[in-house]
Amino acid sequence: MKQASLQITYDSYDISAAIAPFVVGFSYTDNSGGKADDLQITLEDRDGRWKSAWYPAKGAKLTARIISEVDGEMTALDCGVFEIDEIEPSGPPERITIKAASAAVSKSIRAEKKTVAWESITLREVAGTIAGNHGLTVYYEAEVVDFTRIDQREESDLSFLSRVCEENGLNLKVADEKLIIFSGKDFEAKAASFTIYRLSRSRKTYRFTDKAHDIYRACEVSYQDPAAKADQAYTFTPENGPTVGEVLKVNRRVESLAAAQRVAKSELRRKNKNEVKGSLTLIGHTGMVAGLNITAKDFGQYDGKYFIDTAVHAYDRSSAGYTVALTIHRELGY
Repeated sequence: MKQASLQITYDSYDISAAIAPFVVGFSYTDNSGGKADDLQITLEDRDGRWKSAWYPAKGAKLTARIISEVDGEMTALDCGVFEIDEIEPSGPPERITIKAASAAVSKSIRAEKKTVAWESITLREVAGTIAGNHGLTVYYEAEVVDFTRIDQREESDLSFLSRVCEENGLNLKVADEKLIIFSGKDFEAKAASFTIYRLSRSRKTYRFTDKAHDIYRACEVSYQDPAAKADQAYTFTPENGPTVGEVLKVNRRVESLAAAQRVAKSELRRKNKNEVKGSLTLIGHTGMVAGLNITAKDFGQYDGKYFIDTAVHAYDRSSAGYTVALTIHRELGY
């Protein structure tokens, strides 16, 4: 059984040694985009101290780090800073579970609705303004996306930015006091960091799916053409895409041919990235994080390179020990 421990600071105080005897289990969910990372810690509470004198404060900040051992060497995974969002006592046996969300996702960025007209601006500039309003910085690794005008209508800053990134084929992640925007296509093209073998002792369970429904061979988007004084249609058909299926028609008009090309590619990727997907549970490894690629070997038709959408690092003192559960999708190549 693989062992792991949790280093925790609570409002800047290192409480790792104090809580270690009580830790029944923990899990850290690392998302590549679209959702905030989260942390859960389950503690033994036979003497009731966690429901009284040691009761944690809602909103308190936790900094978490997972420590493990790989091939005789200690390794670590910095999980980031979290804010206690929910406290859940249960029993028997007497336990308390502390649930925390990424501290970078403040209440205002995810809940306060706004109406703003953004004009003659790039996506990076939009992200920079929103980040500055919430005390965050921007990490941007993607092509330039510019807008003549884009409207935020009764949307929170986070919902608005998530929508715009998704419409343009980009991933948005909020972590470590940063708004992180990157191209899923570009990250899928990077070399695989790990190879997972079907018969490896490190692999505990696996599951793959290959679906035909809701998969498209091309995508059509309408755009404004000032020269022709009429709407035009652009169709994107990838060379290495599905050979069968319908043409996906996007029910909105964009402002230029360049925008139509960008939207057509992103919408086709969004629909088709779930064509071949899978889930793997492995013996825990701190290097397995969302946003990396892995290679699957000896799985027959499912061999190939996959992108890690989510990595859940979990420890269970009583049975499984330290594991990492991955959700993955096959590299599209377009």
